Amino acid sequence: MKWPSIGKPWQKKKIGKYLLQQTLNDAHALGYRRAGISTAWDNHRAFAFYSNVGFSVSDWTYGWGEKL
Repeated sequence: MKWPSIGKPWQKKKIGKYLLQQTLNDAHALGYRRAGISTAWDNHRAFAFYSNVGFSVSDWTYGWGEKL
């Protein structure tokens, strides 16, 4: 899956929560029993959002990148 996001005009309307819940419901119906999400460690809005829908931090990972 690509990195989905909700455009600014549509944020704070519970659309993201609805879409995430539908995705989790579909995954459960297909037999999945766990889901994982990643975000930048300093993305406080994402942490709050994911916490509010039941996710919790399971570990911290770091990536390295280089501009080409």
